[in-house]
Parts: sequence; structure tokens; C-alpha cells
Amino acid sequence: MDSFDIYHNSDKLGHVDDKVHAHRMYEEFVEFAKIIKNHDMEKVRKALEHSDHVMKVLQMACDDAGLKLG
Repeated sequence: MDSFDIYHNSDKLGHVDDKVHAHRMYEEFVEFAKIIKNHDMEKVRKALEHSDHVMKVLQMACDDAGLKLG
């Protein structure tokens, strides 16, 4: 998420934009570079496990909604 606004009813209370860099993927790219540089296979394993869990949830949601992908 790039940024977001906070509202109470129709009153805008604030704007949140905590990006370190203008490109929304910058921090993720920096983390990928660290993982590669340090050959951190434990982080790779955890990230792949997380991705697998996310895909299983998405598949269940598609199944429940009767959606056929691919």
C-alpha cells in the first residue's frame, strides 16, 4: 500500500505515508538483495512457506466463490 487516509465518518483525520523511498517496492528489493548477498536460506524458506499459505487461502476463496482460474 502506497499510503492511506484516516477518516471518522466523513471527516478526514490524517494521511499516512511512511515510505522510505518513492518507489513502492524499494524496501522489498533491498531485502531481496540482503537475502541474496547473505545467502539467507532460512529467510527464503520462510518466505516460500508464507507464499504457499497465501496461495492456499486464495485457492479456498476462489473455490468458495465458484471461480475457475486458468
